[in-house]
Amino acid sequence: MSDNGWTASDVQVENTSFGLSVTARVTNTQTTSRTALFTLTIMSGGQRIGNVQGSAQDVEGGSTATVTFIGTDELPGDPSSYEYDFQVDMSY
Repeated sequence: MSDNGWTASDVQVENTSFGLSVTARVTNTQTTSRTALFTLTIMSGGQRIGNVQGSAQDVEGGSTATVTFIGTDELPGDPSSYEYDFQVDMSY
């Protein structure tokens, strides 16, 4: 999944007592250090079932950061069946 010079991979989903926690590896595919805000849309069977937001700060060009995305949606079903859409909301 890629958008605006960032790539997300290795998505892990966990429902916790504090809400939804999603972890992903996010790579800055550009050559300069950047900061960004992201939205990850979670889908099952082609239907949106949740959104989570996360951020990464000062990620060097070509480097990867682990980002924790937070949301309040409770997700049904098996996380291994989920599909994702990755969006960069802002990057500088």
